[in-house]
Amino acid sequence: MSIQNNNFFALFDLPIDFLIDKNTLKNRFLALQRKYHPDNSQTNDAETNASLINHAYNILICDDRRAIYLLELANVDAQIGASIDDSVFLGEMMEVRMDLEDANTLTDVITLQTVVDEKLAYYCQAFYQAYQQKNWQIAVQNAQKLHFLSNLRNSITIKQSSFNQSDDVDDLYV
Repeated sequence: MSIQNNNFFALFDLPIDFLIDKNTLKNRFLALQRKYHPDNSQTNDAETNASLINHAYNILICDDRRAIYLLELANVDAQIGASIDDSVFLGEMMEVRMDLEDANTLTDVITLQTVVDEKLAYYCQAFYQAYQQKNWQIAVQNAQKLHFLSNLRNSITIKQSSFNQSDDVDDLYV
C-alpha cells in the first residue's frame, strides 16, 4: 500500500502551520514508521513509504526547513541561496562565528549556544507572524535567517561535542 499524501502535514495529520506540536509529530512519525516499515510490509512500496516518512519528518521537525516548506506550499520562492540583505544581522552572526572559532572552553560554546537559541526563537516568531499575515517578503527574509541560524547552531553543536569528546578522553587517563 502506497502512502497517499497531499503534503507532509497531511501525512502526519497536522494542521498546515508553522507552530506545530513536535511531540505529536514525533509520536505520529513513530506510528507511521512501525506501520510502513519494510520488514512489516510485503509490497514494493515499503521502502519508498519509509523513505517518504523519514524525509517528511526531517522537514517538519526543523524550524528552518518547516518554514521553507510552508513557503513552497504557498508557491513562494524561499531564496535560500540568496544573500541575506541585513548588514546588522550578518555583522552579529559574523561576530558569533568568530567567537565560536575562538572558543576555548565549553562554557564559551554554551554562551554562544544561548545567544543563537535566543535569535532562533526570535526569528521563529517573526516568521510565524509574517507567514500568518501572508507578508511573503518578510517571511522569506526570516526563513533565510532561520536557515542561517540553524546552520550556525549545528556548528555550535559540533564544537560542543568536540569538548565533550575531549572530556571523555581525559577521563581515560584518570
